[in-house]
Amino acid sequence: MINDQKSIWKLHHPSRYLRSSDLSVKQIAAACGFRSYPYFVSAFKALYGMPPGSWRSQTVQAQES
Repeated sequence: MINDQKSIWKLHHPSRYLRSSDLSVKQIAAACGFRSYPYFVSAFKALYGMPPGSWRSQTVQAQES
């Protein structure tokens, strides 16, 4: 699914929002240009190994430690 640099870069942008904002995952996906929320979740999971909500939780916990 994630097979080109443009797609990978496009997914790094939402990861910054997930770390630093209180926007919902759905709002972040839309703000970053993803028209399909299910596609965003699937692509994010393919790159990061977990859905964006889980990634956010894990990242926030790691930052607080």
